[in-house]
Amino acid sequence: MLKYNEYKIGEYDIMNNWNNWIEDIKQSHVQSLKYLEKKILTFSNLRGISFLLVFISAIYSFNYPRIYLYHILTGLLLLSFLVIVFFHRRLLKFQDEKLRILEILADYNKKKHNELTDFEFDGSEFLSEEYIKTKFEYTAYLEDLHIIGKNSLFKFLNQSVSRGGRLRLFEVLANPAVNSDDIELNQQAIEDISSNILFILHFQQELRKIKRVKDRILSQNFLASATNKKNKAIYGLLFSGILSICTIMSLVLALINSVSFAYFEILFIIQLLVSMLYNKLYVEEFDAITNDITVLSKFSELFLYISTYDFKASKNIKLASDMKNAKTVLKRLKRLDSLDSLRKNLFSYLIFNVFTSLNAVIIHKYYSLVEDDKIVIRKSIRAIEELEMLVSLSTVNLLKENICKAQIVNTLHLKCVALQYPLINEESCVSNNFECYDDLNIITGSNMSGKTSFMRSVGVNTVLAYAGAYVNAKEFVLPIMKPFTSINVKDDINKGISTFYGELLRIKNILNFAKEHDDTMVVFIDEIFKGTNYADRIFGAKKVLEKLSTINCMVFLTTHDFELCEIEDKKLKNYHFSEEYVNGKMVFSHKIKTGKCQSTNAKQLMEEIGIV
Repeated sequence: MLKYNEYKIGEYDIMNNWNNWIEDIKQSHVQSLKYLEKKILTFSNLRGISFLLVFISAIYSFNYPRIYLYHILTGLLLLSFLVIVFFHRRLLKFQDEKLRILEILADYNKKKHNELTDFEFDGSEFLSEEYIKTKFEYTAYLEDLHIIGKNSLFKFLNQSVSRGGRLRLFEVLANPAVNSDDIELNQQAIEDISSNILFILHFQQELRKIKRVKDRILSQNFLASATNKKNKAIYGLLFSGILSICTIMSLVLALINSVSFAYFEILFIIQLLVSMLYNKLYVEEFDAITNDITVLSKFSELFLYISTYDFKASKNIKLASDMKNAKTVLKRLKRLDSLDSLRKNLFSYLIFNVFTSLNAVIIHKYYSLVEDDKIVIRKSIRAIEELEMLVSLSTVNLLKENICKAQIVNTLHLKCVALQYPLINEESCVSNNFECYDDLNIITGSNMSGKTSFMRSVGVNTVLAYAGAYVNAKEFVLPIMKPFTSINVKDDINKGISTFYGELLRIKNILNFAKEHDDTMVVFIDEIFKGTNYADRIFGAKKVLEKLSTINCMVFLTTHDFELCEIEDKKLKNYHFSEEYVNGKMVFSHKIKTGKCQSTNAKQLMEEIGIV
């Protein structure tokens, strides 16, 4: 295991140089790699030379068996060869670890510059899962606010290697029905983890070296199916064990000519048939052992590292304790994995199934392990997945300079100071200050002026805050609210749903939720009822705002219809974005201002691109 220097980060500062921490660690590892490559080349040459010397010495020992000096020399050379092989492999292991660290740093660098296209997982993989549909009733905001999807918050945050880790991240972003205590626990855990960047790097590289972990949710695959089958497996083990004893006895008796070899041959065939029957009857179990147990058995180094790490946050201490409790179980996992490796080799499969009933032993040990230690196994796997989720949420701390911990309040009050959109480079992203209460915030403005982006800035940072992550602002105060959106509404030809009807369904969900629940809500509506004609749009929008005014909620609604700004409601507040013209070109400030917009730019845009 590599020994790392401590790189401490503060709330706004990483190694006293936020801009260069990735490059600093990268250069350190590049230099180490150059040194390792020289060492590896040296030991590779020594390995080849020492093997050749062993070979030559062995030939002399064979040709001159009475000259004991040759035998001694061969032994010493063989020992030297083995020592060289040991250190050569160790150097190669260190090299692999350094290369994985560089890969992780490259990923962080891409995310720092918002280059997200190369990352495979965007969170949308979980939307189609049935239990997600039942657990999370309202998920439209995940795509509307770019929480999941092609260029999404999920892609920006996700550092999980395992599928289970990605699921935990999805759940914490998709389940904002939290309380302030949960948020504070996550805030402490994330701050604790991100206080040492090299812990994060080491944790990730240890996971990346475990193959197949990215495709499976280990905590769900095999635990349930193997419950309460231990006793059933004992009968199969007893039967196979008796057959094995009989097979061994028949062979021994045949070798001393007490019985015919035909008895052994019959029992040999029966044992093979039994082993094949096990393969057919326990397909799922053997698949779980090959894919899940084998993967879990590789976690021992990672478990040891985490269980002995000096965490400060209570949540992280609990996760480390869960992994420490799995120490004994990991030994059993390794033994089971070793037995399973014998099953994968044809020669050892035949020998051990005939004489020791290998398949029956594996199945019994598998059931015993899961039944005896399923709680410990489930907790330890869940602990790894939770840590992956927390490491992912720490991405904001590591890659953003303008950050703070959100402050959760009990009143319907939102305050943002220097609020930015996390999915845009900080250097080019315009920050905004904003404050409101239980208001109907009507936002007007020219095309491309920043209306929808501002709403998404509020929405995305709200989701980050509820997850316990740092937010992209200097100050962020908010209550716990259930988010609802009607932004990126699409038609669905298969279901016969037009864009306008899709908007109606979104609005209906908002109003129905308000009737059935007492939860405070935050509602984001982009260009309300844009899918219908002007007269119906104005009529419908006024009615919706009238109903939203009676609900315990905070509303952000963008529109090009200035009539909505004139609605007489004490909760209604007008804001706008505008443009100015410099040398005949439109320039946007992307700054939110009070009052309704006084200008339009659609005609100018059409002229610029040559439509009119």
